[in-house]
Amino acid sequence: MAIVKLKYTRSRAKVKAHIRYITHRPSLEGKRQTRRLFTEAGQTDKNRAYQMVDEARRGSIFFKLVLSPDPRREDPNHTLDLWRLTRETLQALSQRLNIPLKFIGVEHADHTPNRQVHIVFSLSTRLSKEDIAALRSAATGASLTQVRERTALEQQARARPALGAAIYRPRVERKLTRPLRSFDTSSLYQLCPHCLVVTLALPLGDNLAKCLTCKQVSRLQANHLARQGVGWAL
Repeated sequence: MAIVKLKYTRSRAKVKAHIRYITHRPSLEGKRQTRRLFTEAGQTDKNRAYQMVDEARRGSIFFKLVLSPDPRREDPNHTLDLWRLTRETLQALSQRLNIPLKFIGVEHADHTPNRQVHIVFSLSTRLSKEDIAALRSAATGASLTQVRERTALEQQARARPALGAAIYRPRVERKLTRPLRSFDTSSLYQLCPHCLVVTLALPLGDNLAKCLTCKQVSRLQANHLARQGVGWAL
């Protein structure tokens, strides 16, 4: 199950400091980073995030949320789209509360093995225990949906080559095992001048033969040359 951590503050200065911190938090090597911020509408920047804090209604409560998918069941290969996970989780909360919900998110994947998203949003009231449980359930459900989608795509990709081989082989076998009357087939493997493939030639009489690959008719060279594998003549 996805991990959900939630704190809140009423201080606009503190929430702005939090936004600065999650944007520039040092990496594992201790280097200061500048990470991309995003909202429900797409990528944004720090100044726009500050503006959203300033525009929040008087008395708003600012929530500091951390979403971290289960590293074993939900994100073992670090393939989850964390921006999508955030949007779908917050959308579920918005629908539960029946209010529009704007947020600011920052993806963190460089200072811990467990990838996570730090999110800031505001409400006029606190969230209940039931709301927080629903938030965790929504995050888990959104993660597992992506896992199922990726698994289905991988299964389809693995099935395509096998399907193509199953369709192609019988056609080749039918061409190569087609009855060729009573001729000596050892001398009928020829290099076709049209498709440039060494294949069976179907004798038609008068030193003519039909390539069983491209269906073109050409004249065979002398029999002794054909038996030596020299090929066709135009």
